[in-house]
Amino acid sequence: MQPYQIITAITFCTIDIGRRIGESRRRIVGAATFTGHVDGDHVAFTLDASVLQASDPNDRLLRWLDDRFAGDRTTIAGYRLGDTCHLLETMEMAPWSAGVRALKGGDGRMRIDIAARKRGGGGLGFGAACAGAGMPVSQSGETEHFTAWCTGRPGAILQTLETDVISTWRLAMLGVACRSSLGGEVNTIIEGHLATWLRDARFPAARLHLASIEQSRA
Repeated sequence: MQPYQIITAITFCTIDIGRRIGESRRRIVGAATFTGHVDGDHVAFTLDASVLQASDPNDRLLRWLDDRFAGDRTTIAGYRLGDTCHLLETMEMAPWSAGVRALKGGDGRMRIDIAARKRGGGGLGFGAACAGAGMPVSQSGETEHFTAWCTGRPGAILQTLETDVISTWRLAMLGVACRSSLGGEVNTIIEGHLATWLRDARFPAARLHLASIEQSRA
């Protein structure tokens, strides 16, 4: 698995807070990380998330990113990370954020910037990439996320983050697997460990991912 013993996938949830006044103003309202740590024949998984409310300053999310990646040399994986980094950089305290630097690769750590493409050329959106790989993607839309952000009821945002960040991690592992003749076999073993972890998990996204893994093995 060198050099990918520890891979942390990250995903963000954004909404357009200016859509009601006809002025596009995208804002990140949540983020989640999913880490898989391969140690010999054991794989440990960790899921973490942070969701903002309308009254929260953006700096709260930056502090969460800083804490999440402080002293951490994990390989970071994300879908079109560059696009998200541009949005993060619009935050006032972003130039001083260790988490933002980590996501940009500025601290020298390895990154897996996933960007699936169509056969005839052109980029694939995250949902299409997941569908092509047989992985679930959140079905919640902008309206549900906006309502959750405004009302302080983060359920819809949290479920989106949990579903999508695990798919992001699985896409990253699939990409790593394609780089080696034994990669497919290794990925199958790791997905087996993931399935075991998902069976014990108690959140809706776990059931979706477990079903997709079991279906791929049928």
